[in-house]
Amino acid sequence: MRKFIVILCIVFPFSQSLSGVGTTTYNFLKIGVGARPTSLGGAFTALANGVTAIYWNPAGCINSIYPEVSVNYNHYIAGIKKGYVAYVAPMSERTSVGIGLNYITIGDMVRTDEWGDSLGTFGSSGIEATVSCARVIKAKVDYVKVESKMIETYEPILVVGGSIKGIYNSIYEYNSHAIALDLGVLYRPKIENLKVGFCIQNLGVQTKPFDEEKENLPLNFKLGGAYSLMDEKLTASLDLNQCIDYRLVICFGVEWFPLNLLSLRFGYNSTGADYKSGSELDVLGGLSFGFGLIWKEFTFDYGLIPMVELGSSNRISLSYKF
Repeated sequence: MRKFIVILCIVFPFSQSLSGVGTTTYNFLKIGVGARPTSLGGAFTALANGVTAIYWNPAGCINSIYPEVSVNYNHYIAGIKKGYVAYVAPMSERTSVGIGLNYITIGDMVRTDEWGDSLGTFGSSGIEATVSCARVIKAKVDYVKVESKMIETYEPILVVGGSIKGIYNSIYEYNSHAIALDLGVLYRPKIENLKVGFCIQNLGVQTKPFDEEKENLPLNFKLGGAYSLMDEKLTASLDLNQCIDYRLVICFGVEWFPLNLLSLRFGYNSTGADYKSGSELDVLGGLSFGFGLIWKEFTFDYGLIPMVELGSSNRISLSYKF
């Protein structure tokens, strides 16, 4: 029964009577994408880079030095499967663009009548298509002498980004679509090795509701910071997330590079308290683990998010830089 309620809260927009959780529609948008960000507990607003920046903070697209494509797969709980495909490319030193496709499907679920007799099966799916752009507003330009030559260095100080998204969700014989915006900022203060990020997600409206009444999108506000040590071989990040239908969420992550080709990750997300049920596994609620491997232009990331008695979510990402 508990698994069934979790599915309703994540996927179904008709779950408003259950609790504060799930009182918005398109709640599959709350499930983070990418093995690296999720293994850091979702504390990625200030760290956002690469193709997953499209989801976490569009301003982070500016951190992609080379064109990059990525495929991400999430084997979620209760037979739910989720995927993400994206591409990011720099257009100049000051501008980057990206496109992403985020989708979710659940397996067949049995329909029953009031007497419990089977009426067949039904399913649900959701798609989010995104176009993003990031632009440097302020940068630090300096010159470094290398082998008797002066080389120009360029470091973004203030970056803004935005995404426009089309969202579609179908459940049984019903379907709905919406349009939304994400707005993000990245800032490097004068404190060395510190990064700060802010993002507003899912600012939009349903263009076609499931029934006659329009529902709210899961509008989310995120503020994050990240601090690096040991020549950026060790980074700690912290996020505060506030969605309109949920309590304040605290996210924390640590990433360590013991080798240039290997990274180890650990994270915590306070939503893990929702999965605790009094069992011995409760200690794992909210924790996340992962690692990354870099080989030439390829990057492989894996993330494991234990969800106590509900099972575990396994995330796999593969990226390629051109």
